[in-house]
Formats: sequence, structure tokens, C-alpha cells
Amino acid sequence: MIVAQLLQTALNQTCKNYQIEVIAVINDSVGTLLSCHSEKEPCEVGLVIDAGTNCGYVEELQHIAGLEHGAGCMCINTEWSSFGKLGELNDITTEFDLQMDKQSMDRGKNMFEKLVGSIYLCDTIRVTLATLAEKGDIFSGVLTPTLLTKGKMELQDIVDIIDEKVGLANTKNFLVRLGMVASNQDCFNVQQICQAVYVRSAKLCAAGLAGVLTHIRISQGLPHLKIIVAVDGDMYKSRPQYGQILQETLKSLAPDCTVTFATSEHGCVFGAARVAAATLRLKHQQEGVAQVLAPFRLSMSDMDTLRTMMRQEMEKGLSKETHSTSHRPHVAHLRPPFA
Repeated sequence: MIVAQLLQTALNQTCKNYQIEVIAVINDSVGTLLSCHSEKEPCEVGLVIDAGTNCGYVEELQHIAGLEHGAGCMCINTEWSSFGKLGELNDITTEFDLQMDKQSMDRGKNMFEKLVGSIYLCDTIRVTLATLAEKGDIFSGVLTPTLLTKGKMELQDIVDIIDEKVGLANTKNFLVRLGMVASNQDCFNVQQICQAVYVRSAKLCAAGLAGVLTHIRISQGLPHLKIIVAVDGDMYKSRPQYGQILQETLKSLAPDCTVTFATSEHGCVFGAARVAAATLRLKHQQEGVAQVLAPFRLSMSDMDTLRTMMRQEMEKGLSKETHSTSHRPHVAHLRPPFA
């Protein structure tokens, strides 16, 4: 709510010619979760595997510090892209990952995302090929400027290269486009590198998701958890193989969880729209109730006026100016006890 208020203030200050009302601020994982949620089939986890990655889930308030006495649930944004900043991923990070990280704009940060998100995978593959070429292991030791330039590989290139049927031909075409002279063995090596990085991404996502689901199962005291996970992102949708690897790995890591994956067809924007619609509907309902109750509400000014009038009437009733004795307040003459 504080973020929404800050954004509203900034918009009011910088966009004075427009009337913009901030209804809510949500991130992509929560938006994905809500895009697949319904009363009949409630969705409790939202997973985004795109250029970057994130995960959000529904947590009971009783398990949240500071809110444990409340009732109901809250959407939690894990921001798992930042996982690894304390060295948790050091054992599985390769020399190529470290080189890619050194060349990134956020060195040392978002390490989990750098092992999963497509924008980083493309750069990791480029760095790997450049390093191997420099060592003389591929491309006859020829290192071209294109291998030293970011942005020369995209997710679609990886998808084309790892294709089971025409992957090697696609690899050849990709390397030619980069100005590389590659042998058949070079093409095979490049394909294997792309496949390894791609598969690792899916397995790491499965491991992270297994941790989230296991937490949910244990916190709810369930021997077995049945849950719906909403998924969105170009990386996940790039090939059926990605989802298959993720689901197979998840079954091994979280055998006590039965997971139904729901692909978000309209993306997190649809989830955001649902939040906005629900918020506006609730706002209008509250305004209608407030309108009905308005006549019953008393302001401090109203009560202060009533207090003054009541005092004046009492004083008037006690004075000699009272019009009729029948209107005078009744006076009971009390004898002190033990008088």
C-alpha cells in the first residue's frame, strides 16, 4: 500500500495534465498467480520463467511475523531471483557463470536469476564459447569480435540450436551469422553446451519450486499437498521439453506434492486487471454502504453542538425563567446518612 501511495504521489507531481489513479501495485509472479485463480480452482503459486525469474505464493497470516494474530492469507513475493547472494550457489556455479557475472551490470547480485533467466543464459553461452575458443578447444582457437559482444544470441537461437531434428543445421547457420568458421564437431559442441545450460535452468527452477511447495505442505500440516501452480514466461513456453524437465525433477524432489501446472494464457497483466477490477468493485460497494450510513454518523462538531445545547437546556430548566413548573427538573431533597 505504501508503494502505491508513493507512486500515486509521484504521478500527481509529474503528470499534472492526466488523471491517473493507482489502484494496486503487484509484481509479475503475483499477477501470474491471480491470472489463473478461481473460486472453483484456487491457485496458490505463481511462477515466472522469462528473461528473469520469480515466484510468489499464498501464505497464511498466522505464519508471518508481525501478522500472526490476523486471520486470512497474503500473497508473498519471494524475490528468489536474489537467492545466492550469500554464497548458497557457489558449489554449482561454473567459471563461465562467474565470468558472465563479472560482465553484468549487477555484478554479484541476482545469482539464481543468472542461472535461470533467458537473458543471462544467452550471455553465459556466449562467454563459454568465447572462453573455449580462446583456449583453442573450439573454432580452431579463432576468437571473433562477435563472441565478445553482448546481445548476439537470443532465446530463440538456443531453442533452434537444441532442436532434435534440425538442431545441428541451425547451429551451423547461427555460427555463420556470427562470422564463425565451424566444423561439424564445433557445431555438435555448441549444441551440447546450449542443451546443458537450458536443462540446468529447468532443473534449478524445479529445485526452487520444490522448496516453496515443501514449505507450504509442512506449514499447513499436510502429509500430502495438492496444489495448482500458474506459470508464465517465454523461457517456460519456449519448448515443451522445458516444462517436462521441470515437472520430472519436481516429482523427484517433492514426492509428497501433486502439482497441476496451469499455463497463464494472458500473462500477469490479466492478473493485474483482475486485482484492479476487484478493488474498484469493493471500493464502490464501500462507498454505497458509506452513503447509507452517512446520516447516522456524527462529527465532533455535531456532538460539541449537542453538548452545548444540552447544557443550556439544563441551565434554563434550573433558572426562574422556566415557563412552567412542569418543565422544571425534578429535585430530590436527600438527607445525608446518619444526620
